[in-house]
Amino acid sequence: MASVSQAPVHHARAPWPPGLRAWAGDSSGLVEALDLRAARLAGGIKGLTGGVRALACHPALPVLAAVSLDRFLRLYDTQARGRRARGVLG
Repeated sequence: MASVSQAPVHHARAPWPPGLRAWAGDSSGLVEALDLRAARLAGGIKGLTGGVRALACHPALPVLAAVSLDRFLRLYDTQARGRRARGVLG
């Protein structure tokens, strides 16, 4: 398993922008952007509590959806790195 921090990476998605950036989430709640061209970390997103269980990028908009063990779905703007919305899952 790859490692973004000290914790193992559980989920990674790479569609935004297509082929240029991958998003990875680990078991400590850290979500980082990986620049695929430069092969380096390109910044992170704060606000998740518990391990990241799923990540998904919108196919056309700069929006990342993240779900963590605290059962919250959070939507983030991947350009401004700010949270757009959050809600509790069933």
